[in-house]
Amino acid sequence: MTIEGVDFANERPSGAALMAAGKRFVVRYLSPNTTGNPRKKLTAAEVADYRGAGLAIAVVWETTTSRARDGRAAGIADANSAVASAAGLGFPAGQPIYFAVDEDTSGSAVAEYFRGVASVIGVARTGVYGSYRVVKYLMANGLCKYGWQTYAWSGGQWYGPAQAQQYNNGEHVAGTPAGMYLDLCRATTSDYGQWPPPGEENDMTPQEMLAAPVAILNPANFGGAAETTVGQLFADMLDWVYTVRQTVRDQAADITALDAKIAAIPTTAVPAGPMSDADKDDIAKRVVDLIAARVES
Repeated sequence: MTIEGVDFANERPSGAALMAAGKRFVVRYLSPNTTGNPRKKLTAAEVADYRGAGLAIAVVWETTTSRARDGRAAGIADANSAVASAAGLGFPAGQPIYFAVDEDTSGSAVAEYFRGVASVIGVARTGVYGSYRVVKYLMANGLCKYGWQTYAWSGGQWYGPAQAQQYNNGEHVAGTPAGMYLDLCRATTSDYGQWPPPGEENDMTPQEMLAAPVAILNPANFGGAAETTVGQLFADMLDWVYTVRQTVRDQAADITALDAKIAAIPTTAVPAGPMSDADKDDIAKRVVDLIAARVES
């Protein structure tokens, strides 16, 4: 199987545009904004937008390209920071996290870093982004569960057990703004460390909608040149309001369509059985009312 997705640092394509282009997931950074990448960190407004559009989200941590060669203590520190960042954005406890090895190096050179990561979050939640030999070494030696391999430094080889692949960089995706370039990815299995995990509905719950503005206005977002500006926070809040409004409209349209379909069901007698005395019109109305109550709650 193949599921198409994208990853990016500074660009902010809309979830609706990505869905229309056939993309079904995004990979975004938990790590802080930097001078070179001022919009690197995933925001609460993005989470609301992508979840509302039906996109899954996978997350990755990266500060500097050589960070993973800094050993076990660096892995422990980064894992703790990544967990806190994910929790602040409303990701569930136990969310898998990829850690980037964004350079041409060996798996053994970064092994201690990933031992440090796994000591904090466990191997089952640990993922690696990197080249063929890095992903292969770490997965084959039981240092991480998830592999997101890039075509860079891989010599045309793909490691079969890796769940995701980054197969091209800097491509324009139809429907996104002109001049916007994204990295193309694909998942090769149903479980690639995404939220929501396979088997769960991909609709925002009312609780997730309410959590978004709380995360957007987190005091940690204020202050420092590398942090989100007040203007960006305001823009994120507006994006979130638009996403919620659109999600409610979509759900209302779905209920209207369901109501019409139920109304079209023939009201002839129900065949003999436990429901033979039931009123089909009454059953249909109860179904619609229950769904409407769930959406409004």
